[in-house]
Amino acid sequence: MRYSVILICLLVLAGCKSSQVNTVPATEKKAFKGDWIVSSVNVDGRGQYRTTLLGSISGVCMQGSQWSLVSNNNRGSFELTGADCAQGNNPIVWDYDATRNVLLIKPTDERYKSETGTGYRFAVANLTENSFELQQAVNTGNDAATLRILFNRQ
Repeated sequence: MRYSVILICLLVLAGCKSSQVNTVPATEKKAFKGDWIVSSVNVDGRGQYRTTLLGSISGVCMQGSQWSLVSNNNRGSFELTGADCAQGNNPIVWDYDATRNVLLIKPTDERYKSETGTGYRFAVANLTENSFELQQAVNTGNDAATLRILFNRQ
């Protein structure tokens, strides 16, 4: 009788399906491969601040930008879509550091050569099959805050 109760409990527990979102292992660089769109850029949910990303791009222009990342050669590009934003293809070199959970992005020229050698590190959060968030610590005057850039798969 005791074994029957345990067996019934196990069957009930096995029948319950988890409502968790399918996350991608953080060690998978291939998880970033594909076409993405930036759906939001904000600072800790406080809204938009005047931010400059990747050296010269405003946060307003980054919102709605379309990104393409190729995992086998660490290259990619993005296009800004805002009316008052510099149009055109913006090549990048990128890499994912799984030990630190950091995405490295370096703007380049059309031959994927960096004129300045400057790259940017973003912490990766909430990585799923269809979205991820890049985070970077920023200073908003007297407060420390986190810049959050949300990417959704196209």
